[in-house]
Amino acid sequence: MTHTLELYRAKDGWRWRRRASNHEVISDSGEAYVDRRDAIHGMHLANGDWRDCRLIDDADNLTLTAADEAEENQ
Repeated sequence: MTHTLELYRAKDGWRWRRRASNHEVISDSGEAYVDRRDAIHGMHLANGDWRDCRLIDDADNLTLTAADEAEENQ
């Protein structure tokens, strides 16, 4: 089975964690990021095989702000 990378919004900002197939957390961001894109970048740097992992992204369940929508329309 593949590992899962979870990108999520915490009280202090964006974080990521990696879970093994047994659902145990085996690594995490260790710090919060203000910007979601920075969290994604850190996740990619720390997990060179990120393309082989399943991704769960909290942003999929969040309401877009006006700034998010403007960025997507660029």
